[in-house]
Amino acid sequence: RDMLAGAVNFLLTNEVARHEMMAAGIATVDEMRGALARTLKSLEPYIQPLVVKARLKGANGR
Repeated sequence: RDMLAGAVNFLLTNEVARHEMMAAGIATVDEMRGALARTLKSLEPYIQPLVVKARLKGANGR
């Protein structure tokens, strides 16, 4: 708890460090933007056969 309070106090009293941290956070978010879509696209070749298999199994079970 004391470490958190110290870190918050540091950022509140140190404008340069605060802005550097904000810029780094914004850059990281921008860099990761679209990660979910890229991940899903890369998994598509593995997921699609499983979807087809599940649908066929469901149709045969009726």
